[in-house]
Amino acid sequence: MLYRSVGVLIATSLLTLTGPRPATAEPPIWEGRIGTPLGLTDDSTYETTFGAQLFTFKFEGATYSGASVLSISSNGFLSLGGSNGDGCCSPNPINLVSGFPRIAPLWVDLIPNGTGDVYLNTFNDSAGPFNDRLVITWATVTFLNRLPVLFQVQLKSDGTIIFGYDRYDFTGNADNVIVGVSPSNGAADPGSLDLSASIPFHSDARSTIYELFSAPSPAVDLDQTNVVFSPNNIGGFRVTRQLCRPPIWQDGYGLPLHLADDGTYETTFGAWNFVFPFRLDTYVGASPLSVSANGFVSLGGSNGNDCCSGNPAVLVGDPFPRIAALWQDLNPTFAGEVFMNAYDDDGDAVNDRLVVTWDTVFFQNRKPVAVQLQLRKDGSFSLGWQCVFGTGLVSDILVGVSPGGGAPDPGPVDFSAAIPFSSNGESTLYEVYPQMNPGSPPFDLSGKNLVFERSGSGGFVVTSAGCQPPIWESRFGADLGLTDDSDVTVPISTYGFTFPFGGTTYSGSSLISISSNGFVTLGGTNGNGCCSAIELDFLSALPRIAPLWVDLLPRGHIYVHQFDDWGGPETDRLVITWDTVFFQNRQPATIQLQLLSTGTMVMSYRCLDLDGSGLGDALTGITPGSGAGHLGSTDLSRAVPFDSFGERTIYEFFPGPRSIDLAGKSLVFEPSGGGGYHVGTIECAAGTVNASPAVLGTRDVLRANGSAGSPVARVVTVARSTPITVSLSAAPEGPAANALYALWVWSGSTFHPSEYRPSRNRIGCFVNPIPLMLPSQPQPILCLQSPTLPTALCRGVHTMTGPAFAPWSLTLAPGFSRRTRLTIQGLLKDNGGANVSRLSATNAIVIDVP
Repeated sequence: MLYRSVGVLIATSLLTLTGPRPATAEPPIWEGRIGTPLGLTDDSTYETTFGAQLFTFKFEGATYSGASVLSISSNGFLSLGGSNGDGCCSPNPINLVSGFPRIAPLWVDLIPNGTGDVYLNTFNDSAGPFNDRLVITWATVTFLNRLPVLFQVQLKSDGTIIFGYDRYDFTGNADNVIVGVSPSNGAADPGSLDLSASIPFHSDARSTIYELFSAPSPAVDLDQTNVVFSPNNIGGFRVTRQLCRPPIWQDGYGLPLHLADDGTYETTFGAWNFVFPFRLDTYVGASPLSVSANGFVSLGGSNGNDCCSGNPAVLVGDPFPRIAALWQDLNPTFAGEVFMNAYDDDGDAVNDRLVVTWDTVFFQNRKPVAVQLQLRKDGSFSLGWQCVFGTGLVSDILVGVSPGGGAPDPGPVDFSAAIPFSSNGESTLYEVYPQMNPGSPPFDLSGKNLVFERSGSGGFVVTSAGCQPPIWESRFGADLGLTDDSDVTVPISTYGFTFPFGGTTYSGSSLISISSNGFVTLGGTNGNGCCSAIELDFLSALPRIAPLWVDLLPRGHIYVHQFDDWGGPETDRLVITWDTVFFQNRQPATIQLQLLSTGTMVMSYRCLDLDGSGLGDALTGITPGSGAGHLGSTDLSRAVPFDSFGERTIYEFFPGPRSIDLAGKSLVFEPSGGGGYHVGTIECAAGTVNASPAVLGTRDVLRANGSAGSPVARVVTVARSTPITVSLSAAPEGPAANALYALWVWSGSTFHPSEYRPSRNRIGCFVNPIPLMLPSQPQPILCLQSPTLPTALCRGVHTMTGPAFAPWSLTLAPGFSRRTRLTIQGLLKDNGGANVSRLSATNAIVIDVP
């Protein structure tokens, strides 16, 4: 077969300036790879299109892409959607608000020819099909005094604009200078603003923002600094000197609630098609939800606006549960807005997240606040702080959560110092920032997240970025009532469950024993396993399945739940969850074992003490016991995925106090030929087409011979020399037909699962790296795609042009005459996908010809 390479997205030379230059300090945000010289001369423009740069940019309600014009003037500004010419020679506000939209990092009469140039570069920061950042750098001199200037503008695909100033000198210059942005087209002129004195500020809906530095010798006071314009979703910007975006943040804020100062928005969970479990209650349907302008939500009723200061006594004393993202006196009437949006991430027609964003200002100091609360249907929630300038306030800030209703007050916690931690059964957690006191500690959460994940005991596990593994069952079920170093042994028929393991099928009166110390025994009991994992005992005793055998203390609880996933009379899945702590160091340990009636086992680790300090020996693995043969301890994190080729004992031994490196992961043991297992791990979320991160996914659009494969591993077994039909359905959320796609085929099994997340847009999890993730290996051997998609989707891979759109079905009539294993997965255009590019990862299937 002939393999050929297809073109790369874009080729640019990375040039650096030559010649001596004064020693200056670059601003904090600066791109040194300035790219290709444009060859501009005095009073000239460089005309290109956004499509030619493979770049899309949002500005003031418009999206510029494809054939939209991008005009770059030698005189220090950009025009969007058309050309404003070169803008010579002395800028003024009348010109700024006229013509096409304009972005002016330093609009003044410059002369690049012979003494510098203007440079253009693009950056694909997320390895996606489109560029995420466009950078223009002016490295030239002023026209009149011939003194050097070096400045740049960075446009980010989310609409953020960054001005950066490395050097300039306008001594003796007889022309004005303008720094700013405007949608132009006759926009209102709000007047010149002193940027240096005003930053940070919130422009509310004002979209023209500029400072006019008047000649002669304009006193521009921005050297070695940045000006950052972050869209506020109501037509204006938060203007700061820094980027302070936390890792977990949702763009597209949604519905503006139009809250007045000290106002509330009253709605119901049903109005947002959202269900939220909190402690012993589940909020659904007509359950009230109240959003206060002052930075918190109330569940099940309204606590009012609670102006004007975060107060622990009110937090625990008010009648209804409250989650406070930033409880303080905020004022959306003065500037900004409060927004709400819901997201169906998994395509099951029920929303998975409810997001509230306060993009406003403090009442007292009028400084920007960008705070977000994300509620998730599993009962977890995250708080994020993009920009918070909480200084000079006369009232306290409170961040936290409480069930209210007179709950006990446990006192404040220092979130920044304490995370990660488990609150055990405590459900009131908060921190107070006493801004009224001179010398009080500053608000130290800007640019950060706090993730609160439910523990079965009614409290939370609190981390900075969450540690939820990709396969996780949030319905824990019945509390087994286990205490320290205890176990419960019952017939497996108690759970209506049958389980094949190690050549034996356990059913009826066969015993299953669950130990508080992180393992399950089949066919009898191995006791509670106190107080440290022992390799010899693991190998020689009764059959054992150990997600994490270590000395655990059930300060939380241990649960068991049974699920009828396939609609039959018996349990198809038995789920055991250890929601507890390590005995020695009292740090969180939240571990789950899912047993499928097919013989598949899934071990998932939501939260673990990451440094392992103070732990005894630990062990993870499976064995039929009774002296079974084995290959010794295997580093599971490094080895997966792999096939055990008939070996039934697979484990890793962690000699204390060695770190246990499984937090946030899922290990899947899928039975394979010869009595062994295919062992894999899933390290990232499923796509929005293959919607669910649960064990049994939904929205399977990719099939072989009508099947999406076995649970978890998704293997479709086909006999030799048997026809194989691969079909791809249309995207379930839209469009109903005519969906663009790209499909990749790898040789062999899954390897190195990787999430494809361009520009923070979660596309989905791929079981193997795709060509957009170069240089990760293994790359596919074949690519099939819609002819109108960018060739970069298949770069470096043998490419076949398939049907123009999904749905389609293709058949390989002769099948394969010898042993073959192929893995297939792709991208599908999905207008319901919760990302800008509207692309979703399909489910993956493995075609196995034994």
